[in-house]
Amino acid sequence: MRFNNLKGQFPLPILRPAESDSNYINSDFTFSLEVNQESTPHSIVVDFEIKHDDIEQLVSENKATVSLAIHCDSTYFYDVIDLANAAQQTLSFDEQSVFGSVYFTLIVKARKAVKEFRPKYLEAGFEDLAFNVGKGDILAISDEHQHYYSLPPLQLGADIFELEEQPELAELSFDVELTDSKIKIGVGTKLNELVQKNMNTTAGRVNNISSIYFPALVEVLYRIQFEKFGVGCAWYEAIASAMKSVGITVDESNWEPLMVAQRLLRFPYEPLLARSGE
Repeated sequence: MRFNNLKGQFPLPILRPAESDSNYINSDFTFSLEVNQESTPHSIVVDFEIKHDDIEQLVSENKATVSLAIHCDSTYFYDVIDLANAAQQTLSFDEQSVFGSVYFTLIVKARKAVKEFRPKYLEAGFEDLAFNVGKGDILAISDEHQHYYSLPPLQLGADIFELEEQPELAELSFDVELTDSKIKIGVGTKLNELVQKNMNTTAGRVNNISSIYFPALVEVLYRIQFEKFGVGCAWYEAIASAMKSVGITVDESNWEPLMVAQRLLRFPYEPLLARSGE
């Protein structure tokens, strides 16, 4: 829920920041927020000030509480965290629950029912009115702060590939077959010997990526652009998730398989290709 999208839908007058469409005059509700994305989980430093004596008194008497509402459109994540009655405080936030735009809003909500609440400084036409406040009713809403979260980059693992020797192939050739769960790479007898030998050293494993897995992935990405692969296809979902984590949507057509394969395998082919034309 984004409270600033619900204006006019609250039964009580709402305290908002000064010079906004607050139902109060000579009052204010200020809110600043700093997100530290270097820590795990992320930390959030919240500063706020309620400049309205009657609402501030409700908070001081534990009849109302200040809460941080967090909303993410992309993942449908929503949470409301009750804060302590302190001008500044630090909270932990599980960033794994969100992706894309995340909206932070401070609200003041009633913890207890309050009868005949007569707040001062109401806007013209509402002076001296009394309100019966119910538990959970909203009394104040701050400005909304927006932060953008990217998915952590995902590296493709070896679990989506299955390499097997196929003697019917030419000795140094390979073939790619797609099943529901794996990208099956068939290799000729001589090539399989070289691949297995390479697995014993770091340099050899890099050579395997360069000579086998990279071209196989490029071929698969070209096929993805022209063929349909549905949900439940494990290797396809792994590739789609890895692409999304680097800002590429698999269903779009404006990506280049060669460049995408480089990013997914985390191998520096781009500089090598740039130098090859010199």
